[in-house]
Amino acid sequence: RSSASLFYLHSENKAYAVEGWTLGESDKSISVEDYGMRGIYRTRYLREWFFVEGWVGTHWAREQLEHERKLQWIVGFQFEILFGQPIIQRGKQRL
Repeated sequence: RSSASLFYLHSENKAYAVEGWTLGESDKSISVEDYGMRGIYRTRYLREWFFVEGWVGTHWAREQLEHERKLQWIVGFQFEILFGQPIIQRGKQRL
């Protein structure tokens, strides 16, 4: 899978991103099996070290040559827990 992302850090607590990707192999009958894009929203939640992330997007999969590509929606949710000292704080301490 190859992907490219564009991030916007709104504050230390919130961020937005857009990601586009393509998935495939050059030796197969279908060189691009899937491609798509998604919008991502990430925010700190309840604690300084806890983040939640939600996304929504679309993709167009095709596993076999006879199949037609159809738009399919994707929705996701994940969380992240940070351990250790944040990088932003480490950078401030060196100044």
